Amino acid sequence: MPTPRRSTPRRTARRRALVVIPSLVLVLLVGVVGVAIARRLHQSVDWSGAGSRPTVVETPTERASPSPTATDRSPRRTVAPSSDPTPSASPSPADYHQVLGLGDSVTAGTNCGCTDFVTQLAGMLADQQDTDVSAVNRGVNGATAADLLSDLKNDDDLRSTVAQSDVIVVTIGANDLSPSLDTYQQNGSCSSSCYQSGIDQMGSDLDDLLGVIRQLRHGKATALLVTNYWNVFEDGSVGAKDDGGQDYLDWSDAITRAANTAICDAAASNSATCVDLYGPFKGDGSQDPTDLLADDGDHPNAAGTKLIAQVLDAQLERPTPHATTQ
Repeated sequence: MPTPRRSTPRRTARRRALVVIPSLVLVLLVGVVGVAIARRLHQSVDWSGAGSRPTVVETPTERASPSPTATDRSPRRTVAPSSDPTPSASPSPADYHQVLGLGDSVTAGTNCGCTDFVTQLAGMLADQQDTDVSAVNRGVNGATAADLLSDLKNDDDLRSTVAQSDVIVVTIGANDLSPSLDTYQQNGSCSSSCYQSGIDQMGSDLDDLLGVIRQLRHGKATALLVTNYWNVFEDGSVGAKDDGGQDYLDWSDAITRAANTAICDAAASNSATCVDLYGPFKGDGSQDPTDLLADDGDHPNAAGTKLIAQVLDAQLERPTPHATTQ
């Protein structure tokens, strides 16, 4: 009888089954993942609008930027990097911002028919700095040092203007000496014993008003310029013709020099700069200032006013040039 055939073990079938089952699982996993991806892509793309480019919408998995706080709402300034990698060795002084003129009719620009020296000075500074510089002229015809002192104590608007001005020019004191001129014209003379008391009072009032200016500035950097005079009265050809010739010119020169000393003393007492106008107008005293004076012989004309502005400008501190490194 034939020998019965032994059945082959089914190991091969089991192997195939083991291979097929993982494959099916893999297919199912791929399908599930694919569906999830498709859903996410569908959520992430706005397909509205025929033919329009899809607009990507932020998905929930991305963290939105927090809304700005109150301190972050202002736009941020972007500072471009400097093309010069080497900083200046020392910072330049701050620019000047406002020029204030205080004083009498010389400050006011009376009988000039021109731009007053306060405004001209502000214009010079603006050009030099390439910044805006404002000018405030509070010159008053006939004002004395006592008048200006009173205004600085009682005029709130003036006090506020002083507090805001970093260049202050003061020209005052000539009108304080008018009583001495009256005496000279009446009596033909008025020696130092006649006019010195008036000069002393003027100097005292000037010292006080400069102190008030310093107080109103509260220690802030201030260019405080105090001018003297070429003549506290009429001068040049008009003075010689109308007031008594050379004798008058000599007398008015003497009282002017005495007044200028008091003016500069008051300036020095308040750490102010005394700006000499006598020299630019008259040199050592022998120069005729007629060409710099208006027709009244008492106030500067356009040329004289421009000269004053230039003299004042030369007294102001300039930015320190940047140092170079090797």
